[in-house]
Amino acid sequence: ILINVLGWNEEDIVREGHVDSGYYDYKLSISGITLVVEAKRSYKDLILPIRHTSVTLNTIYRENQDVVDQIRSYIIDVGCQYGLITNGHQFILGRFVNIDGTSWKNNKCLIFDGFEDLESRFVEFWNSLSKESITYRGRNAFDWGSSVSFTKTILSSLKDSDNEITRNDLSSKLTPLINKVFGEIFSHDKEDDDIGAGDQGIVFG
Repeated sequence: ILINVLGWNEEDIVREGHVDSGYYDYKLSISGITLVVEAKRSYKDLILPIRHTSVTLNTIYRENQDVVDQIRSYIIDVGCQYGLITNGHQFILGRFVNIDGTSWKNNKCLIFDGFEDLESRFVEFWNSLSKESITYRGRNAFDWGSSVSFTKTILSSLKDSDNEITRNDLSSKLTPLINKVFGEIFSHDKEDDDIGAGDQGIVFG
């Protein structure tokens, strides 16, 4: 799934890495982003809320306490914040460690409960876990607790984006200079073009 579906390369993956708390299953790393993966056996089902795609980690903690505590210990030892718990057909994806003084249990996590759920929500799965998507969005957007659109633009994120953008003081001083310089360049280019066209008319007339 990691390589053939989500586009990760072997050089991005560390398998069975050792830390103080034990051996994690996988660590995915690209520039500035690290994710620990805890892989359980396929017959060991995760206990997930029915028909929920996104809940707080606190919601799933009691029924999955052992594996959540396990991945948190690996994440803390590795020195990152994010993790993926999976048995190959169920996925819990989230930020299991906070560094801002707030409780990690209040963080939202994404849930994919089985292959049918993966198929129906494949774009969301791809946008959340593929190497291409994570690289495109960058580390600041690497948080499943926020609704980050894969097609979001800078303009669409501006408050009152329909209003005219107020320029700073420097802009008002630079604008006349820019207009003068580029205006002169444009007029010279136009004169050169006119002369060239006239010359051609004489040569081939």
